[in-house]
Amino acid sequence: MKLKLLALFIMPFLFLGCTKTTAFTFFDMSKEFEHSIANSQSSRIVDEHNRSAIIVNATYLNRVFEDRYRDEEKILISTYIVDDSKICEVNSTTAECYELNLNAQAPINIEKIEYSNELIKTVPIKESWFDFYLVSFKKVDETTLKFKISNDKNSSIIMKFEKE
Repeated sequence: MKLKLLALFIMPFLFLGCTKTTAFTFFDMSKEFEHSIANSQSSRIVDEHNRSAIIVNATYLNRVFEDRYRDEEKILISTYIVDDSKICEVNSTTAECYELNLNAQAPINIEKIEYSNELIKTVPIKESWFDFYLVSFKKVDETTLKFKISNDKNSSIIMKFEKE
């Protein structure tokens, strides 16, 4: 009797294990949003008192919109900066800002975008108090991308993305 109950309990798991479900099967989301979740990372830099100085969410858009971004590497970042610092502009010499680079190369363009922008709908973490930037870099040949955010206080974070 116990063997029959055990068999009845195990049988559904055997059949369900053969289906083609993913973590996203039971959620109603676009393919872009699904790819965005898989190609996004979050991190933060803390100050000397172990408080967050900057919170950064980055999404590697080339893997999200493979047909749209081919000539450059595109990363959409959302940031929350606690103090008066900001994201450095391209070729900036300002000391109180956060510098961005990808595999040790500076961005070719940094565009601040509004919360209402269509791209924001595709990112998994989108708070209205964040600032959003579309950052463009020259095409990189390596398959591993190292996106670095650093400030003048020798604090930095590195987020790694895979191209393929």
